[in-house]
Amino acid sequence: MPDSQPKEIKVNFPPQLQGGVYANNMLVIHTKEEFIMDYMMVVPPNGAVTSRVIISPGHMKRIINALQDNVKK
Repeated sequence: MPDSQPKEIKVNFPPQLQGGVYANNMLVIHTKEEFIMDYMMVVPPNGAVTSRVIISPGHMKRIINALQDNVKK
């Protein structure tokens, strides 16, 4: 019988990413296979994409559920 204990995953979090990036705007594009979320910093008359996240529809559903749960708190 295989070991049912979850394996620990060590995640590297590079120091240059730990501060995060600020975004005051977001654009979502999707296909059947993926969601593309572009986060932007917009200060008229200019704007710049600060981050792009590409995820599967399954992950998007879990993100939505997590966000809804946290907003309710």
